[in-house]
Amino acid sequence: MWDIRNGEDFVEDWRDADSAEWRYLHESAATFNAAQDDLVAVPAIENTWYDGTGDINVFNTDWHVTARATEKGSVDGFGNAFGTGDMKYDGIVGYSCGVLRDALSAADVSTGSGRYAGGLVGIAGGATQRAATTGGSLTERAYAAGPVKATGNQSAGGISGYAYTGTTVRNNVALNPTVTATGWAHRIVARTLADGAPAVGNNLASELVVAATQNVGATAPESFNGTTITAAQAVDPATYTALGWDLETVWRWDTGLGRPVLRGPAAPAAAVLSPAGAGGIRHEAVANGDGTVTLAVSAGSAAADRQLSVLLLRGRSSTSAPDEDDIAYLGEVRLDGQGDATLTVLVPEPGKPALALNTSGDTTRYTASLLPKEPPTGTPAMTVLDDTVTATAKPHGNAPAQVTITLVCAGEATCQDQVVISHGGGAQLDARKVTLQPGRTRDLKVDLAGR
Repeated sequence: MWDIRNGEDFVEDWRDADSAEWRYLHESAATFNAAQDDLVAVPAIENTWYDGTGDINVFNTDWHVTARATEKGSVDGFGNAFGTGDMKYDGIVGYSCGVLRDALSAADVSTGSGRYAGGLVGIAGGATQRAATTGGSLTERAYAAGPVKATGNQSAGGISGYAYTGTTVRNNVALNPTVTATGWAHRIVARTLADGAPAVGNNLASELVVAATQNVGATAPESFNGTTITAAQAVDPATYTALGWDLETVWRWDTGLGRPVLRGPAAPAAAVLSPAGAGGIRHEAVANGDGTVTLAVSAGSAAADRQLSVLLLRGRSSTSAPDEDDIAYLGEVRLDGQGDATLTVLVPEPGKPALALNTSGDTTRYTASLLPKEPPTGTPAMTVLDDTVTATAKPHGNAPAQVTITLVCAGEATCQDQVVISHGGGAQLDARKVTLQPGRTRDLKVDLAGR
């Protein structure tokens, strides 16, 4: 997530010309709300979610935008970017030199003397400061639905209060009830410099939008007022899809509001579901002599090319609700075309950590000791013969002893097979038929008394 800080605090925390990475400074939402024009960069806003380098994705935020965004970034509103307060600059971005895309504002926007008012963007700017990238901003596939007002002989626009040459404002819809100013007021872009030529095109404005103090009265796709649509067209999904809006995955139609709203964050990558394949999830691990363990996991062919979560826990930590200090390793591994993967991890105490796989969401997880436990000397060892599970039991005097073995079904073809248990030199202790669900576990109690 990108954060903000007063301009005097910026030192060398911006990327160089050849770097694809940003370094971030952290500051609270309160600072963002209070700093106003002292803020000179907004490569992020508190309470947002982030999905890639160079993007700010606004999700369920309710804040007063009073800052200048003079660093190049982008706002992709894959969430409900609503402004609901009395805004002092604009609905979402004060000064944009990046990309504002797929976003909306229902804010009441008003400015004092010396400020431009825009339903979405205060100023659609050009050159950047201290950042390595240059060029004009882009505002597209967004709408504003709140009133916009500028005072002190300044200008107001339903979408943007000002647009420099080189900027682009396209495929937007103005649904503001009013756009008023003592200077210029237009339904899409308020104004530009003398002889300026921002790329304004294919924007729409409802016939119900009233823009007072017009300097350019024309209505057309390339005009500062956009093309007029009827009230019926403004509540028709086809109007928005014709502009290239994605009402299937990015937006959804709200019949109550009569306009599109954003769907929220994209769903995370699909987790490997259990059973992942004919063999369920299994693992083998080998301690290397340097404090690392090589782990081989198999989730079956149905899990091919998917992600599998890997969690290593210290000692006897809970695999369902571990504390932060319990986690020795946490990551994901990409399974190959057969649903297999191998990785080497550094563990603090080889042999002791517990392993949990497939821990994402509500899927059935696989848990086991990372490395097989060596049976203590002089105690009987018990093994399920297909090498699925190894367990140990220690009798106490002449008292009856039992051991609980956790069995893992090796696949649908073998789930009804007999489980044969042996100890010592291979003498059979018990044989029985059990029913297991593929990919699930079952505890089997074995009576050792008299054996």
